Order: sequence, then C-alpha cells, then structure tokens
Amino acid sequence: MTPLATAREIAERLGVQIESLVLELLPHGYREGHEWRCGSVAGEPGNSLGVHLHGEKRGIWADFANPEHCGDSLDLVKWARNLDIGAALHWSRLWLGVDHGESSLPQR
Repeated sequence: MTPLATAREIAERLGVQIESLVLELLPHGYREGHEWRCGSVAGEPGNSLGVHLHGEKRGIWADFANPEHCGDSLDLVKWARNLDIGAALHWSRLWLGVDHGESSLPQR
C-alpha cells in the first residue's frame, strides 16, 4: 500500500480486519452468525445494527433503525467515532498502522 492510500483502499484494509475493528468501535456488540450486532453506531447493546464479518460483504453494515447509517468499514469508523471523512481516514490509517501522512480522497 502506498503511503497515501485512497479511501477505497483504506475501507478494503479495514474490511480485512473487520472483526478487530468492531471490537474496538462497538465493544458492547455480539456475534450472531456471520454478523456483529449492536444497537447503533454508538455501540450500545441491541440488534438493529449489523456488520458483515465474512465473505464478499465483509465490512458492509447497516443500522436498520436509522437507514441513513450504512456503508463500508470506513463509513463505520466515521459514524462510530463521529468524525468527518478526512478525520475518519486519518484515524483509520493510524489504526491500521499504514502511515502518519495526509489523507487522500478520490478525485471527482
């Protein structure tokens, strides 16, 4: 991975380590089949939020009580830590141990 990884690359890397990530972000959740379940992105007990732990959907999540809350593993960091996308990229890169440089958003 290059020092300035894209948001997509960071999301994919987080997805590879999704089981460790959900333990960090949502410690009051629990495993139910192939998903990690909890109440919401705040991480309280419950079951309306589900994060896929395996397969092609690994890292994809949705909070069925709040349809605005869904996305990939980078989005999970953003919502669970209450960060903007730049700060979520920075936090994720530090958590992954990628580097300490600037974040890179894709060109539109």
